[in-house]
Amino acid sequence: MVCRRRWRHGSGAALVVAAAALCEATLRSEPSPPPRQIFESHPQVAALQCPSQGTAPAKGPATPKDRIPDADDLHAIEIPRPSFAGRPPPLPADLIRGFAVPPAGSGPLRVGVWGDSHVAAGFITDEIGKHLEAAGLSVDTRAIPASLGRPGVRLPVRRVCKGEGWRFQAGYTAVEPVNVGPSLANLRSSRAGDYLWFDLRHRSDRNVRGVQIHYLPERGRAAIGVRVDDGSEVRVELEQVRDHAAASPGVIDLRGSSSISTLKLRVLQGDVVLQGLTLDYAESAAMTIDVFGIPSATAKGWSNADLSYLKQSMPPGAYDAIILEYGTNEGAVGRFDAAKYAAMLTASLRSVRQVFPGSACLLIGPTDRGVRVPAERRSGRVDLLQYSRIHQQITRIQAEVGARFGCAMWDWQRYMGGAGSIYLWARETPALAAPDLIHLTPTGYRRTATALAQSIGWLSP
Repeated sequence: MVCRRRWRHGSGAALVVAAAALCEATLRSEPSPPPRQIFESHPQVAALQCPSQGTAPAKGPATPKDRIPDADDLHAIEIPRPSFAGRPPPLPADLIRGFAVPPAGSGPLRVGVWGDSHVAAGFITDEIGKHLEAAGLSVDTRAIPASLGRPGVRLPVRRVCKGEGWRFQAGYTAVEPVNVGPSLANLRSSRAGDYLWFDLRHRSDRNVRGVQIHYLPERGRAAIGVRVDDGSEVRVELEQVRDHAAASPGVIDLRGSSSISTLKLRVLQGDVVLQGLTLDYAESAAMTIDVFGIPSATAKGWSNADLSYLKQSMPPGAYDAIILEYGTNEGAVGRFDAAKYAAMLTASLRSVRQVFPGSACLLIGPTDRGVRVPAERRSGRVDLLQYSRIHQQITRIQAEVGARFGCAMWDWQRYMGGAGSIYLWARETPALAAPDLIHLTPTGYRRTATALAQSIGWLSP
């Protein structure tokens, strides 16, 4: 924070910063709040329209080389019927207490969800939210993660427009400790004019009154342009650091004169590294569920994160309860090394507990997974339970390692029916599993959400 900085007023946007308060804040040892910038908002602004980036030529449907196994392929393996008609997998009573919604007036229950494509799609948490609201509880999602705009990621916004120069950097692929925020990822662009636009009118009964933009300060000068509800663009200089090892998360705190409908960001100068946005609503909810799912992610994102930086991004008490859904991508190998996986998971959960020492913790194991067979029948046999057995090992290791860190485990594969159950889910009407035999259909995810909510105690069986 620099005391001598003064913000210029933009036409159509009232930008208010108390310079004296900023200077006083720099003299204090404790972290100071980010400067607040107040914009004139216009809730009835037109719906956001994304700039055209051109479209790739349409391709005709390819002839499939493989297929879902049919009854003849499955006759040699015993597959139990799915168990979703019965009671969902039980969870310990202390875990259920940790996920309990507090009494009215005592503050919201704050839940953070991390995982791979199964949670990134949003179907599970959306369905849970519907169950809770049907029971009379208001539920909000406040976080927009750095994975915004990626295929398979659904966000609590009406629309996102993203320029072509943004590069997504996932923490789980890093080769050394990396400065990441709650998303466990960064979104970077150094292309002047590159844009990120948001239409925040996801729900008519939720009015956004403020937005916090989280970023990683860089060594060089950097600036972004900010427009609220198509008002005038305001230039915002980003903080600089001399050494990334000593970097602290940067925050731009925006407030509207009334509800904010659209937000437009544009790279003006330098290397801009965004780590997500946080939405503040006009009215508080009884519960918040923030989802930080990344397709293809593994739990290694936690052990790869620089913990000092991550702790500053998520102060103590940021989430009362956390859900970690991993395992599918760790098991996508021909030869699974159980010892290596257990060591990685141990390191990752150790990091989780340093960030969230007192939060209720739930691990969700992988689904069952199948194998597609050649489109033309051949004499050679395909091991239809190859990944099912790997997922069983992963689930067992999660239960054992998780217990050492106070994390309960919800057995998703068992709920589906055990090894080979993915084939039956794919053959249900309507289908509960996707044709790739890895993911579920929206119906399958919603069915899972109901069972999970019952296990946690948010929904009566």
